[in-house]
Amino acid sequence: MNKKEKTKELIINKTKELIVKNSDVTIKDIADACFINIAAVNYHFGSKDNLIGIVINDLINNLKEQIFIEVEKLDQSVDLKASLATMLEIIYNFTLGNTGVIRYLFLNKDYQQNSTNILIDSFFSDNDFTKKILAYIMKGFKIDDVTIAYAKYMVLFSAFSIPLFIEIAKSSNDNIISSIEYDFFKETYISEILKLLN
Repeated sequence: MNKKEKTKELIINKTKELIVKNSDVTIKDIADACFINIAAVNYHFGSKDNLIGIVINDLINNLKEQIFIEVEKLDQSVDLKASLATMLEIIYNFTLGNTGVIRYLFLNKDYQQNSTNILIDSFFSDNDFTKKILAYIMKGFKIDDVTIAYAKYMVLFSAFSIPLFIEIAKSSNDNIISSIEYDFFKETYISEILKLLN
């Protein structure tokens, strides 16, 4: 790996570290974390939004890879309910562990159009990921109706919604008290979603 590639990788990795918790990360924050100047960040990525887009796509692709691991376990006769519970926990933990990313996606007015496209393209468009999860649901639940499978898919990915909405609300109202970070609540939430999937 040459110096240019190492610098790009450093910038991406430091940006990931920063945006996971801080949705207001600036290009100066990124440059300072990398011990480079702002011009170097712009040189490699064109703009902060381009860089953030790359980072968010990478984080979402990592999330999808973790989910795919659970899908592949189904082919090895792993219990469907246990596999779905693990998938839900992965999604839930992603939301809680990436509060800065979530806030950036939904509260940054300059980035909302792009963020909506990233989420729609990743989880709700006709792509390989969606097709594979739908096939997994059809096989696991032994159903032939694609409409029913897609409804179950939507319920499955609603695991994003409650932690997501609470995180968004928390950013504008520090008085919100939430139990979403407690394991007991997470387990109960996942259990209730699994009931909806049956």
